[in-house]
Amino acid sequence: MKHGYEPYGMTELNAMAMFHHLHEPLELRKLAGINPAPGLEVRVVHPETGAVCTPGDEGELRFRGPRVTRGYYKKPEETAADFTADGWFRSGDLGVQDGDGHTMFKGRLRETLRISHFIVAPGEIEAFLMSHPDVVQAFVVGIPGPRRNEAPVAYVIAAEGSQLTEDELRAFCRGKIASYKIPIVVRFVKDVPRTPGPHGDKVQRAKLREQAIQETAP
Repeated sequence: MKHGYEPYGMTELNAMAMFHHLHEPLELRKLAGINPAPGLEVRVVHPETGAVCTPGDEGELRFRGPRVTRGYYKKPEETAADFTADGWFRSGDLGVQDGDGHTMFKGRLRETLRISHFIVAPGEIEAFLMSHPDVVQAFVVGIPGPRRNEAPVAYVIAAEGSQLTEDELRAFCRGKIASYKIPIVVRFVKDVPRTPGPHGDKVQRAKLREQAIQETAP
């Protein structure tokens, strides 16, 4: 990690739409994004209203500038859907900005959980769960909740020979992440539904969510 950096990019922008400076400290290098490329404007807005978020509030990443594509070839409807009237490109990604002008990618907006009035990237919860020494992989999906829009459920692949329990893992979360991010249910599994692809297997989150809904039904 000493010389590692994690940029952010996509086809409509550039592979290095947001990047890191070489002198940045380690804690910033771990984050995806940080500095927009020259000539590229970036902002974070509330997905429903389009209002610009204040620093620390998560929302949709939007971009504008000469690096952004002018639209999709012979697809006017898709172009109209992905661009605002004043030229901002809707990335469909979740991000956040801090008070120092850094912009961080958090995950795919369509995969986010809506817990009460919070927008939560499942990857954030997954990364924390995987910080436990007995957790190899973790996958979080949302199920409908009676008191909140959604509630997080975690599917965990534990280390070989681990005796980790659901109560122990939930206790590991308490006081370290927000209470609404703690999974209401933890399932220990050997694997999760995946689809093979050229860049590795992709988790079938929709199928996993359906599984979670069925398994947690009253």
